[in-house]
Amino acid sequence: MAVVRAMILAAGLGTRLRPLTDLRAKPALPVRGRPVISLLLEFLARQGCREVMINLHHRSESVRAAVETDHPDELEISWSEESVALGTGGGIRRAANFLRKSESCVVLAGDMLLDVPLKELFDRHVASRRHVTLVLRDDSRAERFGSIGTNRDGFVTRIG
Repeated sequence: MAVVRAMILAAGLGTRLRPLTDLRAKPALPVRGRPVISLLLEFLARQGCREVMINLHHRSESVRAAVETDHPDELEISWSEESVALGTGGGIRRAANFLRKSESCVVLAGDMLLDVPLKELFDRHVASRRHVTLVLRDDSRAERFGSIGTNRDGFVTRIG
C-alpha cells in the first residue's frame, strides 16, 4: 500500500452522549481504559499510515491530552482547530491541502471503533478506479439516523 495520509474527524459535539461529553469530546472517552482516538491512531499505524490530521472543536483540550498521552510514536500528528464547527464537509475541505499530499487518503469518524483490512480495501479501491470508496455496514438504527442505499454494483444511490 502506498503511503496514505489520514484524517480523523473529532470536532463534533457528541450530543447523544451527554452528560459524558460535557466533560470530554467523544473521541477522548475511554473504551476499556483507552480513549477511542488512541485506538483509531493505533489502527492507522498498524495499517501503515504515518501522517494523521485531527480536526478539533468541542472540548479540544481533552482530545489533545488523550493523544499526547497515548499514541503510536511513528505517527506524525497535525491539528486543525475549528473555532466554529465546520461540519463534516467543512473539516475535510479545510484539510484538503494536507490530504492531497498523498496519492490517496482515509477519513475516519473520531468516535468509531473498527478493525477492517485497510490494505485490502485500499487495493480494491485503486483497482476500481473510483474517486471515493465508503465502508458501510448495516445498522438496526437506520430508521432513526438514516442510511445510505447502494445498488448491486456498489454505487451509492441514496443518502438519508
